[in-house]
Amino acid sequence: MIRRLLLLTLTVMVGLGLGLPLCPARAADLFPAVRGHLDNDVLYYITVDRFYDGDPSNNIPTAAFPLEGDLDAPTLAYNRANQALLPHLYDGSHRYVNLYWGGDLAGVLQKLDYLQDLGVTKLVLSGIQDSANSLLYNPGSNGYLYDQVKINQNGADPFYSQASAGFNQVWLKDWFELDEHLRDLTGDQRQPKNRFQILRRLLDEAGDRGMGILLELNLNSTSPYRTDLDYKPFDPHQSERWGMDNGAVYRHGDRVAEYISLTASNSSTAIDPPAPPSPLINPQGWFHEPIPLDYNRPTATMLEQAPINGLPDLNQENPQVAAYLLEAVRFWLNFNPQGVPIAGFYLPSIPNINVEFWQNLEQTVQEVRPDALLVAAYGDGGYRKAASVDWYEKTQDYSLVNYSFSTALRRFFGQDRGWDGRTAVLRESILGKAGRYYNYGSVQRLIHWILNPSESLEIPRHALDVVSEADAKGWVNFVDSPEQPRILSYYPAMTNQAYGSALKFMFASEGVPLLLYGDEAGLAVPHHPQHSGPFGIGGYPFNQQMMIWPGDGGWNDRLHTMTRSLVQLRRDYPVLRYGDTRFLFPANAQADKDLFMVREFEHCTQSPQECPDASRILYAYSTEGGNFLLNFDETQVSSVKDTDLDDPYPVLQGLVPLHLQPEEAKVLVLQSPSP
Repeated sequence: MIRRLLLLTLTVMVGLGLGLPLCPARAADLFPAVRGHLDNDVLYYITVDRFYDGDPSNNIPTAAFPLEGDLDAPTLAYNRANQALLPHLYDGSHRYVNLYWGGDLAGVLQKLDYLQDLGVTKLVLSGIQDSANSLLYNPGSNGYLYDQVKINQNGADPFYSQASAGFNQVWLKDWFELDEHLRDLTGDQRQPKNRFQILRRLLDEAGDRGMGILLELNLNSTSPYRTDLDYKPFDPHQSERWGMDNGAVYRHGDRVAEYISLTASNSSTAIDPPAPPSPLINPQGWFHEPIPLDYNRPTATMLEQAPINGLPDLNQENPQVAAYLLEAVRFWLNFNPQGVPIAGFYLPSIPNINVEFWQNLEQTVQEVRPDALLVAAYGDGGYRKAASVDWYEKTQDYSLVNYSFSTALRRFFGQDRGWDGRTAVLRESILGKAGRYYNYGSVQRLIHWILNPSESLEIPRHALDVVSEADAKGWVNFVDSPEQPRILSYYPAMTNQAYGSALKFMFASEGVPLLLYGDEAGLAVPHHPQHSGPFGIGGYPFNQQMMIWPGDGGWNDRLHTMTRSLVQLRRDYPVLRYGDTRFLFPANAQADKDLFMVREFEHCTQSPQECPDASRILYAYSTEGGNFLLNFDETQVSSVKDTDLDDPYPVLQGLVPLHLQPEEAKVLVLQSPSP
C-alpha cells in the first residue's frame, strides 16, 4: 500500500509540475484505499474473440483433440466428435455474430503497443477459461450482421444465421484451463508450460508496459446439454444442439461432475417389461434442480437457482462445488509465480449466486492476494438498485460497476431524457450526501416533489448511507458495457459531437472509467431491426463486433485522439478520480439541458496553504449551445487550458467566458495563480 501511495503521489507531482511532496497525512486523505483496490485507473474491456486474430492456427483448433497416441476408446470418440464439430463453430467472414471470429490472446499480445499508447492502465479480458464446443440451432433467431439499415439477407446462410457457438467462453467446462480457441497450440499439449505459455507472455509484457490484466470469471453455470444421443434428421424448423460435454465440469481435463450422464442409466429391470433406459440427471448433486424463472418479476431464489438461458446452474451451496470454484480462484491468483500475476477479477452474474459464496470468495482473495482487484458487475447495480446495495452492504471488498449512473449518462446524451435521463439524476447520483435532496427533511422532499416532480429523485437515503463517499469514487462507470447495446447503435440519431461529450463526461466524473473495446474509435453496428438483443437494438451479441483499426472502415481518428487525451488527462490529474464535485448554474444555462461541473479538492479551496494540489477541472456541456460566463474566485483561477487546445489563456477577475456549439462539451483545466 505504501508503494502504491508513493506512486500516486509522484503522479500528482509530475502531472501538476510540483516540486513539493504531499505530507503523508494529506496524501492519505486525498488518495484513500477503497473497496476493490482500484487506483487512478482507466479500464479497457476486451472481448478476446473479437479483438484481433494473432494466431490463425487456433481458429479451428483440431490440434487440441489429437487422434493419435495412447488414447482410450471414450477419449478417441470425444476427440473425433470435437474435430468434426469445430469447423462449424468458426466464421472467418465475421458475419455470424454467435460464432467464433478468430480473436485470441496472441492478438491481444500483438496490440499491447496500441493499448499502451492509448494510456489505459488495466485490461479486462472476457472469459478465457476452457469452454465446451457446442452448436445450438434456434429457428427464428437472428445472428447475422447486416451492413446497412435495410431488411435483406445479403446472402446470409439460413443455418449459421440461426446458430450459436458460445464464442465468449460463457459455456464453461474447465475453470483451470485456457480455451483452445484462444491459446497457443504448438508443442505437446499435455504439458502445461505449452498450454499456458501465451498467457504468461501476455501478463509479463503488459506488466512491462505498466498495464495489469483482470480476468472475467463466470462462476454461475456450465454448458448446453442433450438428454439423449438420438440425433434425428435435421429439421430447419426444429431446435437442435450438438455437443459432447452436456454441462460437465472438469479440472485440468479430468471430469469431476456431470449434469446429464448419457452413458449411465436409471432404468430398472425389476418391472416387467423393463422400463426404457433414461439418462441420469445431476448424479453428483453439483447443480440446482431446475425451477421456472419469471423474467419480469424474478425472485432472489429464481435468480440464484433457475437455469439462466437454459444452462445448468451450479449449486454453490454444495461444499464440493464451492471448493472447486474457490480453488480455481486460487489457481489464477497464483498463476505465473515467476512473472507478473493477474491484477484481479471482473465478476459477472452477481445476483445469480448466493451472497455467502461471494463472501467466501473475497475471504479467499484476502488470504491469497490481499491487493487483488475485485470488480463486481451486478446488473443494473448502483444507488438506485436496492438489491445491489443490500448485496454491497453484506460484502466487504468489491468495487461495483455503477449501472445506475452509467444508464443515466447514456440516456441523457442520447437525448432520451425521461426519468433516468434527467440532469437531476446525474447531479444527485454524483453528489450523493452532498446533494440537496439527501439533506432535505421529509416535509421539504414532499413539497419539492409536488412543485418540481421532474426533479424528484429515486435514490434511497439508505443507499447513500451504506456506501462511503470514498468507495463510491472507486465504482466503475461506462458509456458502453459488454451486455448493453453500444450507444451509437441504440441511438442512431446521436451525433459524433454528442458521443464525444458523453465520453468526456465519463472521464470528468468521479469513479473509474471503463472503455469497451472500440469505444475510442466509434465502433458500432447499424441500427437495424434484426440487430436486436436482450437490451434492445444493438444489444448482445451485436455489440460484440470485430474491433476496427486505423485504416479500417468506420475508424474515427479524431475520436481516438480525443479519447487518448482524456485518458492522459485522467492520469495527470488525480482530482478527477479522488476529488470532490460541485455544479454551476451560469446565466443563460438551462438546468434541465446543460451541465457545468467542477472537480476539485474542497479542502484545497478552504485552506490552499495546506494543499499543494489545487488543480480544478471544469466540464461544460450545452444541449443547444450558446455563450456562457462563469465566475470564479480570482485568487484561485488565473488561467484556463482547454484540453482540446495546446496553450492556456489568461482569465481576468476570475471570469471564464465559454462558447459551446450544440451538444458540445469542453473540459478545461483551471490553473491557479503562481504563489
